[in-house]
Amino acid sequence: MVGTAVWAAVSSASAASASPALVITTPGEQAPISARIGAPISIAFDYAGGTGFAWLLPDPLPIGMRLLSNESTPAKPGLSGGPVRQTITFAVDTPGLSRLALAFRRSWLAASDADPKVILKVSVTP
Repeated sequence: MVGTAVWAAVSSASAASASPALVITTPGEQAPISARIGAPISIAFDYAGGTGFAWLLPDPLPIGMRLLSNESTPAKPGLSGGPVRQTITFAVDTPGLSRLALAFRRSWLAASDADPKVILKVSVTP
């Protein structure tokens, strides 16, 4: 389902460099990332489009976390059903450690413990 082409890059707009702060190559729990209160944090996933699978956020989001955007675009313009890049941007408005779990599944099917997951821990400072 997920395959080797799935990856994610996490970056914070408050970071000094434009390079990603973290690259995720496999589902599972990731090392904590740091961000300032309210700073946008973007996660980008590449996967095969046209399958119905996507990275889904929990509903509701964890307390203090807000979704800024969730967009999917073809990796190559005009290529439907090919590689897709899904970019999720969120912010955390309370200091401390927040946890976000995303599941790679079809939205119309029931969630399963077998769904690949990415678990992000965000350490938020004022």
